[in-house]
Amino acid sequence: MITVKYSKLYYSRFLSHLDLQTIINRALKRAGFIVNYSQGFNPHPILKMSPPIPLGIKSSAEYFTADLLVQNKEYFLDKLQATLPEGIKLNAFWTTETQPRIAALSVNTGYSFKNLDKYVVKKILEEEQLIACEFNSVPEGLKILEDLGGGLFIVLPSGKNNIRIDTFISFLREKFSLHQTVIDVEKTILFLSYDNEIVNADKYLDFLSKKSLF
Repeated sequence: MITVKYSKLYYSRFLSHLDLQTIINRALKRAGFIVNYSQGFNPHPILKMSPPIPLGIKSSAEYFTADLLVQNKEYFLDKLQATLPEGIKLNAFWTTETQPRIAALSVNTGYSFKNLDKYVVKKILEEEQLIACEFNSVPEGLKILEDLGGGLFIVLPSGKNNIRIDTFISFLREKFSLHQTVIDVEKTILFLSYDNEIVNADKYLDFLSKKSLF
């Protein structure tokens, strides 16, 4: 199994989840890599994606897992990158013995919200608990922190308790009279639940990758 982390920027942020899966599958074929198929009456390529995000949201923390054998990491990334459309950039690569089940294990998604007035940032931070109550979210499911760049870092629950980032931004726009839209938001981190802990998806994949060496 191989898992690749990639960014979805520029016009690629308007690609739907299913379109992106099709594009990646075709790009793998054009690059000369054949994904193994499932068994049964309706075989299909074993290609798994990280949870979908709304159209228009930039992301530097997307993942896909494919059942194929890669001998040379650099060769694979270079060949695949050359077949992908502008805006999709490959960032990292892992090999694991088992399916990492990123979508199934995902519990939180982190977003960076830029171009905010300092006063508005302060006001939103002060009302974090009230905002969480508006979305019926437990404290550990929704968090709002100040970003290093002066904006906000927003952590929303995903999976069965999912809160859509576009819905959340619309709420902030209405409550705090913001002019910013989803264009000012970027998904920057995905958190997974593993062994009763919440971990960064990259750290989890690092662990699985090292574990597969033994």
